Amino acid sequence: MDVLRDRMGDDIHVKIRDFLKVHRKGGQPCPNCGGKITQINANQRITSYCRHCQPGMLIKN
Repeated sequence: MDVLRDRMGDDIHVKIRDFLKVHRKGGQPCPNCGGKITQINANQRITSYCRHCQPGMLIKN
């Protein structure tokens, strides 16, 4: 962080990104419900999600 602040000055913004709670945590327990995080490759990108907390029709497998 110090290097980034030195290079970017006041332009850097540190934010809590709640939507990344399960990013790259396949197989681990979901921080919301304790269910297993599913991790798949979708369009050449790794996608991690909880089938219980995110049950939408985004991915079929």
